[in-house]
Amino acid sequence: MDIIRIHGPSHLEGETYIQGSKNAALPMMAAAVLNGGQTVLENCPDISDIRTSVEILRSIGCTAELSGNTLTINSSGEIKPYIAPHLMCRLRSSFLFAGALLARCGEVCAALPGGCNIGARPIDIHLESFKRLGAECNIADKDVCCRIDKIKPCDVPLRFPSVGATENVMIFSALSDGVVRIVNAACEPEIKDLQNMLNSMGANISGAGTPVVTVRGVRRLHDAKYGIMPDRIVAATYLTALACTRGCVRLCGASARHISPYVAMLRGCGMNIYTTKDSIIAEKRHRLCGVVRVRTMPYPGFATDMQSLVMASLAVSDAVGVVQENIFENRLCLADTLCKMGADIRIVGKTASVKGVRSLVPVRSDACDLRSGAALAAAMLSAEGTSEIGNLCYIDRGYENFEKCLTSLGAKAERIETGDRR
Repeated sequence: MDIIRIHGPSHLEGETYIQGSKNAALPMMAAAVLNGGQTVLENCPDISDIRTSVEILRSIGCTAELSGNTLTINSSGEIKPYIAPHLMCRLRSSFLFAGALLARCGEVCAALPGGCNIGARPIDIHLESFKRLGAECNIADKDVCCRIDKIKPCDVPLRFPSVGATENVMIFSALSDGVVRIVNAACEPEIKDLQNMLNSMGANISGAGTPVVTVRGVRRLHDAKYGIMPDRIVAATYLTALACTRGCVRLCGASARHISPYVAMLRGCGMNIYTTKDSIIAEKRHRLCGVVRVRTMPYPGFATDMQSLVMASLAVSDAVGVVQENIFENRLCLADTLCKMGADIRIVGKTASVKGVRSLVPVRSDACDLRSGAALAAAMLSAEGTSEIGNLCYIDRGYENFEKCLTSLGAKAERIETGDRR
């Protein structure tokens, strides 16, 4: 089992390129099943979630090759409407293939999806939407089986703006015979990127980024090449690394617009942040200060993926903050490890109260999920001494060359093979 060893405190200077978005790439990989031809995705991150989805594509009959950051998918062969449990259990986004296979084959059978242990993430909204469009859906022995003869175009109201359900319905209905409207749709930038990718294949979808997405079904899709948007959570992570240290960094390819609530919070606490069309330049010479109140909400509210980043940013500061988690009940797990490092954090229910301290102490700990693992590494940069973070399978799910990017910014971080095969 690998670990990342971090020697702090760090002073960050330099620039790093922000990888393509994991959360945009994964639904696009599922959508590539629809066209019965070739799809080329550029700026695709080389991370474990992508490699798992490549395995899924190959298992159902596609060819898929990741060369550098270019992913080439060919779905012209015979497609099998079945996804093996050992692949489904690795990531939550595996269920996005359900909509694609249901549209392509008229049926799908798959195990319930896995992913990070951040709380309950049922697929009931996905299945309710499929049923509304005419599918028969059954769950038995942890397997989900759906079949459909023909999509019945209609309005599909979501009782919660689920990102995955919005994406699944968009993919599922792209080849429908009529108009499907998704009401109370998720508005994340990745939804719009999926729309643009599907439209590059010949789909007719509009409204992504608003609460109503309209899908006008087309008879067929065609080959396409598409460049994936930058990963906004990765950009926020490296801003967090700076917030926990000092210095000046340039995040190339990043969009401040996609993370505006977090940028506004950091600016309000004293970080200097400048933006260009395709980069974020951030400078921090003094400790963050002020009063922060954060409530995680669906986009354009404060993203739940950034909640642990906020805690890490505030832990070593002159600021105080209240962080309320309203999406996933287990997303406050980072607080325990930060407290072992000397942070002053109190948890009551779904709310964390953070009072910044002068310094943190090094610790050896494991990542407990994708985003809190990266946030923990950022906090370790401020500790005087040597820290180690294990269970890197979580971090590797979403971050490409994480420790190398930190090192390129001046951090002292190295990946070490321990020989432990737990």
